Amino acid sequence: MSPCTYDYDPTPRVGKQYVRMPPVVPGLVADMQRYLLGRRLDYGVATHNGWYPSNQAGDTLPRVVIPGTMTSRGLFWQARTVVGGEPRYQSPGGERNGAVIVVRPYAATDRAVVVEGPMDALVAAMGGQLGIAVMGNTPGMVVLETVAGCLRPGIRRVLFVPDLDSPGAFAVALGVLAAGGFQCEIRIPPQKDLAACDDGQRKDVLR
Repeated sequence: MSPCTYDYDPTPRVGKQYVRMPPVVPGLVADMQRYLLGRRLDYGVATHNGWYPSNQAGDTLPRVVIPGTMTSRGLFWQARTVVGGEPRYQSPGGERNGAVIVVRPYAATDRAVVVEGPMDALVAAMGGQLGIAVMGNTPGMVVLETVAGCLRPGIRRVLFVPDLDSPGAFAVALGVLAAGGFQCEIRIPPQKDLAACDDGQRKDVLR
């Protein structure tokens, strides 16, 4: 099964902990929409990628649940609080086994944008490109293997957009993917991260 496949069997496996997705809470849709709108993020693209609201994702805070790629324990996920509070993100306990967050645009593209966080990946998809969040600024080889698996077939170009405070974060990742035959480049955003940029800045970074 491809690491980018989202379908999975939620039945617990004997002898190991199996990841379950938090339950959907329809009454929190308006909260999710309000949060995304407040950050100039597209609710339609988010739901196209399976994002949904829940208040049962590790605690009782209303959160946006964001599906990740498959792991040996099932489907990885992150859940971003929409009302403030800590932790900002919840995720299943234990190792994430190289999982990443993939956010697909409505139409096919030949370019991927590798970023640190899910909201940045959503911005990339809003711009018509495949967004991949590695959830950190030092992706290891197992994460890069997942990224490479998500790039084929069809993706030839890869743009790395690290957060402003870690401009050299993706240097090793760029070298690894460039050696794999991808056309790679890095662009530093003018704000804290891609999602924090205004519309004009986002367009310029993703040009």
